[in-house]
Amino acid sequence: ESQKPHGGILADDMGLGKTLTMIALILSQKNQEKNKEEDKNTALTWLSRDDSCEFTSRGTLIICPASLIHHWKNEVMKRVSNNMLRVCLYHGPNRDQRAKVLSTYDIVITTYSLLAKEIPTQKEEGVTPSA
Repeated sequence: ESQKPHGGILADDMGLGKTLTMIALILSQKNQEKNKEEDKNTALTWLSRDDSCEFTSRGTLIICPASLIHHWKNEVMKRVSNNMLRVCLYHGPNRDQRAKVLSTYDIVITTYSLLAKEIPTQKEEGVTPSA
């Protein structure tokens, strides 16, 4: 197909290298973006809560069980040199919900239960991360 996927699911047994595989993929994508001209069509746009601003992001959203969010961050910090990737743990009561801030990270790590609480369903009035 000629379409480029904008996401995916990597599900495998424990201990087979899913975390390391994803870190390598994220770094590979980041390097490809550096080596070619900016393609605005591949970036995702986030609206502020009141739809007054748009923020472009090329970051990766990682959704995992709460017991693994710190593992993900620690693996990125351990495997990637010189802080090449900016990582945000989107969890806990003091999380920053502003789209402007979240869009600056290369990786945002959160849990399904938190997303389920914050992402509106089609029946609800649309709300997106705040500016």
